[in-house]
Amino acid sequence: MKIIFHLVNFIIISCSLFLVIFFWSDFIDYEYPILTYISLVFFLPYFFIIFFSSPCIFLTTTFKSKFKRARIFLVIIIYLLSTVFAMNSLQFSFFVDIKISILFSLPAWLHFIIYIIIHKKLMQDPCSQTKND
Repeated sequence: MKIIFHLVNFIIISCSLFLVIFFWSDFIDYEYPILTYISLVFFLPYFFIIFFSSPCIFLTTTFKSKFKRARIFLVIIIYLLSTVFAMNSLQFSFFVDIKISILFSLPAWLHFIIYIIIHKKLMQDPCSQTKND
């Protein structure tokens, strides 16, 4: 089960990386503005999965439980840095950039939370679970 879990996560991150590379473009001097909006729909969620969710997953799964506050702090810092980096490439007003970044970062938050929940369930010690026989 653990192998399937890690395989699915590897596929998600690989596809996200491919789509970020494929849809990476210069939004400032784009010839067709409607394509900018369409590419944002595909680009930003995968961007946040690569630059927010994946590093946070690595940090939270490698640090031990005694660094819980540091892990939460690092997750917030990584989210803010990836949001600022995403906003830097957008051409809208500041408040629209914030709204777009928050909206399109929700799939990355969902990916991160689901991964952590499943990872904790899979990595529990089977000896510590009680059996209801």
